[in-house]
Amino acid sequence: MLERYQLIKKLGSGGTSTVFLAEHRLLHSLRVIKCRSKSKIVNQNSLKESIILSQLHHSRIPVMYDWEEDDQNTYLIMEYCDGQSLKSLIRTRESISEERILQFSLQICEVIQYLHNRENPILYLDLKPDNILVCEHGITLIDYGSARYKDEDKNKEAIAGTIGYAAPEQYSGGILDERTDIYGIGMVMYFMMTGCLFENNCSHIENVDLKGRCSSGVKNIINRCTRENPRLRYQSMKQVILALSKMQKRRTKNNMCKKTTSLTIAVAGVQTRVGVTHVALTFNKYLNQFLGKSLYIERNSSKHCINIINSKGDFILENEVYVSKELRILPCAIGEDNGSESNYETVILDYGVLNDENREEFARAELRLLVVPSKPWEISEISNSIQSILQSFDKPVAVMLNLTSSREYEYVLASKSFEQVYRIPYTPDLLFPSYDKSIWELIYAVLTDLTATSFSKGEKDGWWKKFKSFGAFTKTK
Repeated sequence: MLERYQLIKKLGSGGTSTVFLAEHRLLHSLRVIKCRSKSKIVNQNSLKESIILSQLHHSRIPVMYDWEEDDQNTYLIMEYCDGQSLKSLIRTRESISEERILQFSLQICEVIQYLHNRENPILYLDLKPDNILVCEHGITLIDYGSARYKDEDKNKEAIAGTIGYAAPEQYSGGILDERTDIYGIGMVMYFMMTGCLFENNCSHIENVDLKGRCSSGVKNIINRCTRENPRLRYQSMKQVILALSKMQKRRTKNNMCKKTTSLTIAVAGVQTRVGVTHVALTFNKYLNQFLGKSLYIERNSSKHCINIINSKGDFILENEVYVSKELRILPCAIGEDNGSESNYETVILDYGVLNDENREEFARAELRLLVVPSKPWEISEISNSIQSILQSFDKPVAVMLNLTSSREYEYVLASKSFEQVYRIPYTPDLLFPSYDKSIWELIYAVLTDLTATSFSKGEKDGWWKKFKSFGAFTKTK
């Protein structure tokens, strides 16, 4: 079987299996191969997991491609989902906002409800941070080795999932049903709130004190999910989803009611490697220095910002935002709202390459910057495509050339490819506290031109007045 695959690396291992990342030699596509030794298989768990996965078709569940065996092992071949485990995410970022916890919890519930609502209901039975991947499109639930059909376990001895996350009835040999997974939802939510990992039977989780960590509404949901007595928990995943949705709508309504003068600026490129992140961070750095608090949000999957943060040691974490003297960065924030954007004068959204998935959100931003290649011959090759993009928006879009020499800029102007184009010249390392007057004057001109054509009279007056008052270049605010 392995002749068809090139093993790339080991992704992890558990008590009965080892998981590898592999590439199909003919299709050149990535796969996950879960290898189990036959000597360690109990009750044909490997085949059972394969049968269950083969029946599931959901965007948050990996696709199963094949199951094979040889004399020593069984092999489950599945879709590779590129993401970070929830456990790793929390350990990296230390904390995440309540808005994002609600978003993740609803996505997990969506998958579990899909399993429970099947004609032959399936219980997942092993909800834990390691089995939850945070991918570009949201949550993906992996590892169905503990999953089983609901009717299969009636009047049978219960099988424990993972110690610390499994429900009390999984330890005591009680009857397992939908409420067992509901307990797991509560434990995962508790982990997202606190970052605590458990090593023992956690029946003591009842009535946890989360004062200062989350709202009373979310605390009540966690406490009800994790009741030791299943009869006192939510009785169906539908009830959990309803409670979470009410909390999410309440927070959204409260955020919409907040008065703010902040301005959103979206940045995207017509292709890769044109310097979108550099442009966005340049705006973030200079607006932080000369206007007021500016937040950069990474709305793409490049993960460039984690490398930037790791390369410089003076970032501190404040409410999910990495803050240095020059920059304020919210990394890896695809499709989410941090909830604190209203605390900033400007919010810079980095979408990476403009595509069908992010185009609508890019268009909704109050100001829009489109980064194009800096070389004249590159522009000439895709000039029609760029014009088509610009004409597809009903509001102005500023065309940006990044790290462009004055000579190249003159060539672009002479080509008359654009009615208006702006140039960001070579800049020193953004992580150093140095500022160039010409760059600030460029940013000031871009925002002045865009706001003049993007807003009707009276819109954003508060932001505009403050912006105009900071027009002069100074070394300090």
